[in-house]
Amino acid sequence: MEEKDVRYRKMYNLRNNFMKLMELCKVDGKEPEVSLPSPIRGFIERLISDGGICRYLDELDFMTKDAIKNMRNINLELWNFNENEAGLEKAQYENEALRKENEKLNKDNEALQKDNEALQKEKAALQEKNEADNKANEAFISGMIELRDNLYARKDWLVNEIPDNSPALKLVDGELKSTRILMEKAGITVMEDSGPFDGSRHTAVTTVKTDDPSLNNTIESVFRPGYAFGGEVIRGQEVSVYVAE
Repeated sequence: MEEKDVRYRKMYNLRNNFMKLMELCKVDGKEPEVSLPSPIRGFIERLISDGGICRYLDELDFMTKDAIKNMRNINLELWNFNENEAGLEKAQYENEALRKENEKLNKDNEALQKDNEALQKEKAALQEKNEADNKANEAFISGMIELRDNLYARKDWLVNEIPDNSPALKLVDGELKSTRILMEKAGITVMEDSGPFDGSRHTAVTTVKTDDPSLNNTIESVFRPGYAFGGEVIRGQEVSVYVAE
């Protein structure tokens, strides 16, 4: 290969590497033209030693390649920096969104705590009212049972001591009827059962022997009525029970 061909090949490579460098540097530039010389220019170039020019072109090409390498490293570092910045900005944005979300959750939690405290107060007030109502009901029930027990005792005394005092007996019976109606309106059941004895509802005060097997374990008579409230027996009906011999 002639020296001039080597020189132009070196110039061509230098041109290409230089354009790569400009591209990496983001610099717009027109690509220089590399062409064979005119006959007169070629004659003049032949008078000049190609050795020095080729060495100079090699040095330029080496520096250009080294610059390309450095620019690639710089661009890589710049890309990494931009990526890190973008990642940091994204992380900061996400962190800010999480902070706002956490702040919202804290506010919601505070509101829920206040609502819960209000509900607890309402619950305590309702429980206190229920306890007061229960005490009032217990007092009412106890008072009514005691009143009716006294009326039954009064009736028994009248029957035994003054059997002919119909007006007094009618008055006591009327009071017993009125108190029963009042208790039933309050949800209290007055138990005055007959028939088979039921230990869950009745209290056997005494027993009466009988020769009739069909009467065994049945109610013979009632001493005092029983009472139930809310499906629960408050006091069992006090009865006398038949027992077969």
